[in-house]
Amino acid sequence: METIVRYDNRKLYSNTHSKYITLDYLNDLVNINKSFQVVEHKTGEVITNKTLVEILKKRLTNKVKSGTLSHSDIVSRIKGL
Repeated sequence: METIVRYDNRKLYSNTHSKYITLDYLNDLVNINKSFQVVEHKTGEVITNKTLVEILKKRLTNKVKSGTLSHSDIVSRIKGL
């Protein structure tokens, strides 16, 4: 499992690859079903779910901007939660 460290400046660092990464990189990991864990540098708190919500928000925002997700689609998704 790849461990990602999130620093105070919101930068994400992959310990596996020894480099800074982006949410897009994590999105790619989600798409290929690769496991990862995100840990807050200062506290050691596991914030993987919080980061996954950020990825989901970015995906939905992109769909809204491109016009592929309507208001009624958004409402339906919220109701389905």
